[in-house]
Amino acid sequence: MDNRLRQKGKYTREARNLARALVHAGCAPEKVGKVIARVGRTFGIAIPPSQLMNIQLGYELAVTKTCTLSQDSTSNRHINFEAHHIAMRVPDYSKGETIPNETRSPIPKVRLVRIASTVDHSSESSVTGWLSQLNVISTTYNECPLAKRTQKPLPLQSFALKLKGMCGDHANGEKSTAKMMEAWKHEQTIKYLGESGLLEKDILSLLGYLNQKKEKKILSVGGIDLWEEMSVEKRGKHEADLMEEILFEVGMDVYDSLGTTEREELDSFIWAGCCMHKFQNSFKGGNVAMIVMIVE
Repeated sequence: MDNRLRQKGKYTREARNLARALVHAGCAPEKVGKVIARVGRTFGIAIPPSQLMNIQLGYELAVTKTCTLSQDSTSNRHINFEAHHIAMRVPDYSKGETIPNETRSPIPKVRLVRIASTVDHSSESSVTGWLSQLNVISTTYNECPLAKRTQKPLPLQSFALKLKGMCGDHANGEKSTAKMMEAWKHEQTIKYLGESGLLEKDILSLLGYLNQKKEKKILSVGGIDLWEEMSVEKRGKHEADLMEEILFEVGMDVYDSLGTTEREELDSFIWAGCCMHKFQNSFKGGNVAMIVMIVE
């Protein structure tokens, strides 16, 4: 049954025609997914809601200018659970918008990304969870016809450029997670600048630059004879590492050439903490002061 709606992870032409027919018949665009899912259940068709959610999140992230992340966690029977959210400006679907109206919609919407268990409460696990889910969203959306029709893809580097901050409580682990996400953002930004810098080179300069770098890599691993004796897999690993080195080298050159304002815009990342305990401490301090006054 599912094959009539999706093939190789992509929604079929029939499924898209059905969605358009529902809209033309008067169904509110934001309700189409629920209607299809409800009708599907009636006839025994299972439609994974996560697919629809990831496509919507992917599209909204592709058309928004900026976004922030937030997370919180709790444990149940020694199992850690985390809730992930993204705040961003989104189109007003009831008004037929396809991109956010910055004037009419100044308040960002908060989208639930996932609630999932993690191996532990470490920052490393939190970051791994974030990047894994963002990769799922990016891949699912980029492979669907919507991304190709709108010509608004969502590579992870694009998301990194849009990411402007993270919110959590004041626990050291949450602060560490934010710092690691900020570091990831900077790394992806440098790669983006590196790719842009390479594309700006004329073809002859680019080929000469790449050949020079490859020759140095071959010498660093023992010379051309050892290079040609390597397996395809090992040689491919060296070439992938070389490409990473090139992107960072060119990216850092581009980054260093930018003005202060441009660098600050690219690096902009704000961490915000929960104020709950601050309020509690304020009330506690005020109560202690009043008790002292009464006793005196």
